[in-house]
Amino acid sequence: MIENKMNEMMVIGLGETAGDLIADLPEMNNFAKLVALREGKRYGRDSKIKLINLKERNPWRELWVPEGGIIVLADLDSLERGEELLKLNKKLSHKKVVFLLMRPHRLEGDLKLNRANLIIEKLLENKASVLCFDDEVMISNMRSSVNDAFANKRNLMTQSIAYFLDMLRDLGPVKINLDDLRSLLKEEYGIVNFAYGKGHRISDSVEDLWSSPLLGKSRSSADVGLLYMRMGSAHGDLNVLHDLGTTVELACPEHCQFLRAYGNGYGDPEEIELLLALIRTNKVEQAPKPTYQSKPDIKKQVTYDEDVMHMFLRHENTPGLMTKLKVPTYKRLGLKVQK
Repeated sequence: MIENKMNEMMVIGLGETAGDLIADLPEMNNFAKLVALREGKRYGRDSKIKLINLKERNPWRELWVPEGGIIVLADLDSLERGEELLKLNKKLSHKKVVFLLMRPHRLEGDLKLNRANLIIEKLLENKASVLCFDDEVMISNMRSSVNDAFANKRNLMTQSIAYFLDMLRDLGPVKINLDDLRSLLKEEYGIVNFAYGKGHRISDSVEDLWSSPLLGKSRSSADVGLLYMRMGSAHGDLNVLHDLGTTVELACPEHCQFLRAYGNGYGDPEEIELLLALIRTNKVEQAPKPTYQSKPDIKKQVTYDEDVMHMFLRHENTPGLMTKLKVPTYKRLGLKVQK
């Protein structure tokens, strides 16, 4: 019981979309689920989801952070969501917290993408550790209908979240620490791809892993890797564990830094299961600010006709003088003004 408590994780879903995704997750007995919603939606008791309003102070002031850490799941659909994420980051500062965020797909337009980048930039300024799903993988078939594409995206996200939680929370002698992941991300955010593979031999399990379409282009450009290995009793030799991890890592870029974890085998004693997260680190793309040319200051470029000014001072009521003064001096003198 004590060991289970030490390995609990918490998932905070911010927003209705995140709450629905968490509700779709398979039941996992050794971690807590918490959804922070400002929306009025409610979930059934069987979902075991607890609702907390961000405006309430007490529940957040003494929020229990489990040993395994916290995953914050949220979309980036509005600036209001960004403000909520910043508030949450302040409440959970200096904790084992990673933000797993859903960016808008490019189909939804540059406005939403730029807004999402702005939110990510603010989070990074506040020392948050940020991961984003690979949207191009989530909607890869551009010929499918809109409804089918976004329904498939939701299913793939739920599946990916389950992989992520499995590799972080599962019991075993070697674990992935969220603090280590946070240190590898540094001041950047990561585009993350998740994959699962299994087989009865090392080669079979690795081949099945690399065949996952969810990996996209990450295999050739990953900067950080999280590898979780779960093996049946027939593969209990430490040499097998080492060879398996090395085989996966050698297929990735040389600069990719890996964190490995190992879980106790169960089920088929001959089976090997692999869970992989490949992360490409990125700096937030700054949209170029428009440059405006200042209008020329006519006053600085026009020289006054001193003779006319003296005439005006001596003969204030000279007929027709005001008419002449209405014509700019540079025109009367034939001067060209640079525009």
